[in-house]
Amino acid sequence: MLSNETGDLLALFSGQPPGDPVSVFHFGFELGDADDVREARERLTEAGVRELEWEDDWMTRLRVADPDGYGVELFFSG
Repeated sequence: MLSNETGDLLALFSGQPPGDPVSVFHFGFELGDADDVREARERLTEAGVRELEWEDDWMTRLRVADPDGYGVELFFSG
């Protein structure tokens, strides 16, 4: 596990990935504002990327699946 003074955390596990990755196994990226997340959602949808979750109320958050089924989260919580 790697962390820094701002609270970022990276945890890596050895071995084969689980057959059905659970939601805690994901990468998250905070974008500049909510519109950036909405625009990314449009581009990813047009590209055929599988959407796992979408939230656009108290925060704007999109989670999609990478080719191995792991979640990649784009969010803005401003």
